[in-house]
Amino acid sequence: MRSILPAVFAVAALLGSVMVAGPTITMALVVALWMLAITWRKPLVSAYLWWIAVAVVPTWIGFGVANSQFVFGSALALVLVPGVMAASGTRVKINALDWAMFALVALMVFAFLTGGSRGLAADSVFQWALPYVLLRLISLRAAPEALARMILGVGLACAAWAIIEFVFGLHVFETLQLPGSLPNLQAVWQSIQMRAGVARSEASFGTSIALSGFLAIAIPYSLQLRLPWLLLSLAVLGGGMVCTFARTGALAAAVIVGLTLILRAQRYRIPLALAFISAVIAVGPVITGQNVDSATANDFASSNGYRDYVFSTAVPQSAWFGPANLQFGAYVSVDNAYLRVALESGLVPALALLAVFGIALLQYLRHRQGPALAASIAMGMSLYVVALITQWQMFIFAVLGIASTEIQRAREERTDTPQIRREIVRPHSTRQILAPRKTNS
Repeated sequence: MRSILPAVFAVAALLGSVMVAGPTITMALVVALWMLAITWRKPLVSAYLWWIAVAVVPTWIGFGVANSQFVFGSALALVLVPGVMAASGTRVKINALDWAMFALVALMVFAFLTGGSRGLAADSVFQWALPYVLLRLISLRAAPEALARMILGVGLACAAWAIIEFVFGLHVFETLQLPGSLPNLQAVWQSIQMRAGVARSEASFGTSIALSGFLAIAIPYSLQLRLPWLLLSLAVLGGGMVCTFARTGALAAAVIVGLTLILRAQRYRIPLALAFISAVIAVGPVITGQNVDSATANDFASSNGYRDYVFSTAVPQSAWFGPANLQFGAYVSVDNAYLRVALESGLVPALALLAVFGIALLQYLRHRQGPALAASIAMGMSLYVVALITQWQMFIFAVLGIASTEIQRAREERTDTPQIRREIVRPHSTRQILAPRKTNS
């Protein structure tokens, strides 16, 4: 019965679209159903499809339905999730991270019903929960090595893109007009950010901060490579981050490498430590704002001072649920994901968001050191200096879905490990064994 339901749903939706929506949307639905069929049979293909597509399609591409907007990554995940759910072999064993994600989304929706942000509630469903569920289910059926190749490969490609973009000044999407652009998002994210008069690399992410955070996700997977390729991949990823001029990626990279050096038994601990120290020396001025030109230093100081101002003035006025008692016009932006949720949806949803990454940290410290868990912890710490923005937020929660599967597999391996059973020897048997034997000597 479960295998028949998707086909019945597909036929009904196709016929309904022909009568109601017309041929254009019907063709789009045909493509969607074709992708659904691929997902049903080959979930790893759908993972590659979603990960690559979301990484290269600008964040302002999507479509509107009624008064709501769906960005490309959310729409694609919405198509792929039913196919993965209908596939056999996706048995989910709910763990603490799954419950935390469910609680987060439920609290965000409840906050909207009590006057909170509609946009954040929609994001929690379509840009947080959908990618989480998609990669949570796919990672159960796909080999971890295959997903690692996917994440690292796309990360290296985007890092090379960032380097080329910086060297040649080629910003592909800066003036390109694409069909399906959402005007309000395009107005915010299409322009290129500058720092000290230098254009920053953004690729398709709409902001250099999001690109640097995305590149950091690939770092724990590069740390699993052998020594020559390890250093090469770190150099490419690090070069891409430098071209973004964003401290978020550097912070995340430092957290990931630090976790790896401290808590994991690595064969190449000394080379990693030397590479880490060299990276800190190289990007230290970028993180601290020291030993750089005056324009960049002033930019850093202004950015840090503004974050401190928003945090000190906004938190006391936040409500438990719903928007804060203040005028949002006083702030140009809120560069802290937890603070933004607190201001627009309430302190309780903000604490729930913090709890999601806190659980990931606790699971990592309990000797379940998977690369997705390390990346999730770094992303959670990065959200103290940047909001959940563009398609980067979808990648954050997709990696959390993979991390949840790492937790499940670690628990299953621990349960399936055969225990040494001691044989109980009765006293009289012991006497018989220890009794002296007669010999012919």
